[in-house]
Amino acid sequence: MNPPFVVLDDVSPILATAIHAGHDLRPEIAERVAIDEEIRFREEDPYTDLLADMVPFRAVVNRSRFEIDLNRPRDEAIYAEPDQAWGLQVWREPLEPEAVETSLDIYD
Repeated sequence: MNPPFVVLDDVSPILATAIHAGHDLRPEIAERVAIDEEIRFREEDPYTDLLADMVPFRAVVNRSRFEIDLNRPRDEAIYAEPDQAWGLQVWREPLEPEAVETSLDIYD
């Protein structure tokens, strides 16, 4: 699995970001996901890392937004209900607090 994010070449005054280009999930999270790969991929931001690649200074996040959504405030970054995730039921069952905390550590 890739690291959660990568910052490349910090010599440019311009920073490009691909916040949810990744599809990675921790194994204990992946086994709990209720949505299939096709839907996950559609809702993630695939290939935005290729756009960011045009700028030398870039941050590319390899983690799926279904584990941790970095576009949201910390207290809303993990989808608990379908209305937080475009109507999708993300989890087969609610995540344990420990799994949530590990994802929030990645967020931090």
